[in-house]
Order: sequence, then C-alpha cells, then structure tokens
Amino acid sequence: MDSEELVSVELGKTERCRHPGRDSNPRGCRQTQQHTADYQRRRRALDGWLIPEDVWEAVTEPLQRLPRPAKDFGPRKRQITSLLLWTVITSGDYRAAALFRNRTQIRPRDDRFASLTHRLMFEFLSGKGRERNKHVFDLLNAFAPYRAELEHAIDHGTFIAPARPRL
Repeated sequence: MDSEELVSVELGKTERCRHPGRDSNPRGCRQTQQHTADYQRRRRALDGWLIPEDVWEAVTEPLQRLPRPAKDFGPRKRQITSLLLWTVITSGDYRAAALFRNRTQIRPRDDRFASLTHRLMFEFLSGKGRERNKHVFDLLNAFAPYRAELEHAIDHGTFIAPARPRL
C-alpha cells in the first residue's frame, strides 16, 4: 500500500488515509494523532442526558418539512433518539443508560417505551429493519454533526452537562 495506510478512528471504525507523500512520518500518513475514545468518561458525562429541547427542535424542524415526514417528533421519539445516540457515543449497552433504566425499571414503568426501544435497538444493532424504520435512522443521521460535537466536547473536557431533565 504505497501511500495508503490504515488509520484507526473513533468508534472503532477503520478508514483509509490517502495522503500523498511519505515524508511526514515514518508510516507515510500525515494523520499522526489517533484518537482513542474514553467510553467510561463518555458514560459518566452522559449519565441522565437527554437531547436538549432546542437542539431537538433545530435538527427535527427541517425533517418535518419533508414531503413524507414522520408523524411523531414528540417526547418519546426524542428519548429514543437520545438513547440511540447514547449507545453510539458511549459504545454502551442501551439498557445501562439512566434514561432507559428510569423509564423501564422505576414505577410507573413505561412498557410501551421499553417495547419500542428493545425493537429499535435490535434493528439498529443487527442492521435489520432499516427500511421499516427508515425515519428513525434518518433522524439518527441528521444528528451526526451534533453527535460529533458532543463526542469532541466530552473527549476534550469541555462538555458541560445540562441540568438533568425530568424523565
């Protein structure tokens, strides 16, 4: 691989680095800083976290204007999207998230939330059901820039957790 080197990036994915020239470092890739995420730090930072309402409105507003928008952008979808993001950002088991535990293990239990979450998380983690729940995965993709900012802030110690929302 002359000018291509494998570069490890966040979330355990691998990307090809195609920088011309091999004089910048011994391996031939100019990207010398490889970031390793501290998932425990991320879990602590996001304990009890929920997508802030202003961020939710800003990201979902353009999606609501699509020709065939999803019908519901209410609190339950915000909580499930928060749980999906929590899972991606922390590489954690969604059942360990405070948001999930508070909604499903403390009385009164929200069995509908638990059922929907289990189904969506199975489909998300297995890659099945993407077409049936396309709007949820589109929503998750719409939050990608916010997710990247959040990961960066946590990893660099600049994240300030908002006041805990009422779950």
